Amino acid sequence: MSPFSMFSALLEQQVIYSSHPFIVVEGDNVCGAFAVLRDAEGFITNKASYSAVIYTHRGSKWVMIREPRINPLLIPAGKKRKVVGGN
Repeated sequence: MSPFSMFSALLEQQVIYSSHPFIVVEGDNVCGAFAVLRDAEGFITNKASYSAVIYTHRGSKWVMIREPRINPLLIPAGKKRKVVGGN
C-alpha cells in the first residue's frame, strides 16, 4: 500500500474520506483516524465518550466493528453485576 493512500466510503449516506482505515465516530463527527485498531481502541478508552464507535473501511462502505461502550453510571439500580470468584 502506498503511504499516500486515501480511504473513502459511505457512512449513513455521507462520503467520508480518511488517510487511515479505522475511524472513531461520536454522534455525527469523525473525531479520529487511525492506522491500526489498537490505537483507535486506545483513543476511545482514554479520550472519547461512551457513544464513540469504531468503523473500518470495507470496499464502498465504512463498517462498524466496535459498538459504543456501556456507561456504568447508566446501569439500572436493580441489575446486579456478576461477581466471578466471589462468595
